[in-house]
Amino acid sequence: MTDTAIRPKHGHAVVIGASIAGLLAARVLSDHFERVTIVERDTLAEDPQARRGVPQGRHLHALLARGEQIMSELFPDLVPTLVSRGATPLSLGCDLRWYHFGCWKRHCAGEIPTISVTRGCLEQEIRRRVRQLDNVGILDGTVVTRYLTDWERSRITGVCVRGRQGDTLEDEVRADLVVDAGGRGSQTPQRLAELGFLQPPEVQVDAAVGYATRVYERAGGTRNWQSIVIFDPPPRHRGGLIFPIENNRWMVTLVNSHGDYPPNDAAGFLAFAKSLAKPDIYDALVGAQPVGDIVTHRFPTSQRRHYERLARFPAGLIVMGDALCSFNPIFGQGMTVSALEAALLRDCLRELDARRTPSLTALTCNFRSRVGRVIDPAWEMATGEDLRNPYARGPRPLKLKFLHWYTARVHRAAGESALVAERFYRVMNMLAPVATLFGRDVLAELLRVARQSPPGQHRQHAESEAHQH
Repeated sequence: MTDTAIRPKHGHAVVIGASIAGLLAARVLSDHFERVTIVERDTLAEDPQARRGVPQGRHLHALLARGEQIMSELFPDLVPTLVSRGATPLSLGCDLRWYHFGCWKRHCAGEIPTISVTRGCLEQEIRRRVRQLDNVGILDGTVVTRYLTDWERSRITGVCVRGRQGDTLEDEVRADLVVDAGGRGSQTPQRLAELGFLQPPEVQVDAAVGYATRVYERAGGTRNWQSIVIFDPPPRHRGGLIFPIENNRWMVTLVNSHGDYPPNDAAGFLAFAKSLAKPDIYDALVGAQPVGDIVTHRFPTSQRRHYERLARFPAGLIVMGDALCSFNPIFGQGMTVSALEAALLRDCLRELDARRTPSLTALTCNFRSRVGRVIDPAWEMATGEDLRNPYARGPRPLKLKFLHWYTARVHRAAGESALVAERFYRVMNMLAPVATLFGRDVLAELLRVARQSPPGQHRQHAESEAHQH
């Protein structure tokens, strides 16, 4: 018998947002609360179509290996079902071909499995499983208007909601815990201010990224990749990606930042692909049949709210997902960080319920104090790359130049060393800490590759970095 089966559950939890973060949070909460209610402003359709609350939903989404692991722990049949619907399992060490910093990364033997699937299909399958939980309900087409509190305004005790179809009357939904997974546009900072709390310190890094996406039927022919990523060496930064999706199709995304955005017309789209440092993406598209129109999206800034720095914070409230930290989506970290936060919430709840006298106040404090350690590695990797562009605005820590210098050499060494490539893929997929890239074996390989590189190659890289800084 499980621990949750023999201990009484807490009362009612409300989750704001039926995003990936909100759905995973609801799944975790369902093991510890008698009842869980998800409040979602969009009207949720049964098919996997893009929705207003996920503006980049029609673009490429990466589910990193660690994110897939956590989702499979929460929903054991999820990945087999996605594969049955046409998603493609990938082993990143051999199925992904990646060109960056002037070289192709080596294939490596290390098993780094993940799955390539559209955001809509993944979200639909997770939502279907959450709907099947007996103690979870979803109120869609419903807006949270404000938080309810106790008379001291020290604890959140629920939310007020109203329908989006012109309703003016509010309903009170009482709760023992409220989880804000309402996305980047979260209103929690303003609601805290209304209750007499300080708003959290907020950090923004200027990504200014724009991308264009089109779906194609997979073209025939023999290729040495199932998915491909090409980024021009800095400072140009143009990039393109092809990943397989359901129905034997490719999703193709072209990207750049700070004004040099890929166009949304067919000729311009192909011309942008042809302009990349390597012709492989363009060559694949020339023989492929497009499906549907080109869609575009702009993402202005990576954004992080530091609730952990507030001296006063109401009990009964947890913030997670993009409401807490919104990453440049081109790095594909968002869903996996949300999964890591859900795993942390699960750990905090298990620790809480192991106490003789569990208190949800302790849960709020515990999660808020520890979630930064989940976010930090992804935030530093993503914003570090954003700030490699000299036009990007944002705080530049003293170590940034060194990290740019060092990670550039890791990328280049990954083109010569299968060991470095394997370590890089594991860190990128959040299977290993960033410190892995500073291990003795990696340093030895970086020195070996540096000695073997032609002098002209060193000079070319140095000139590129000098221009960048």
